[in-house]
Amino acid sequence: RSLGYNVWLHKYLSFILAGAFAGLAGVLWAYYNGFVSPVEVQLITSVETLLMVAMGGPGTLVGPALGAGLIVFLKNFVSVYTKRWLLILGGVYICVILFAPQGILGTLRDKTTAARKESA
Repeated sequence: RSLGYNVWLHKYLSFILAGAFAGLAGVLWAYYNGFVSPVEVQLITSVETLLMVAMGGPGTLVGPALGAGLIVFLKNFVSVYTKRWLLILGGVYICVILFAPQGILGTLRDKTTAARKESA
């Protein structure tokens, strides 16, 4: 704002651009699969995405990717042993929110910053 840029316009354009890319991705995905079932838009899909971002750490590009990798790994690993894998993922989500509210990367960043300040 202090540099003379119209902040509202830039936020608005980035929102439109993100929506356009999301729409294009949805169209390409539907075209590739040939059919979009109601299973693809269930609540669990949105919750898993939220869990991926919260687990890895919001505000970074690497954090949600790390969270996605961990959630997919846990989902595949735990579902082999039990049919109640959603309950276990819910427990993991609660633990992450309670003990690492900024995600894994945010918590690691805070701990390394604190360790650097201690050693200095």
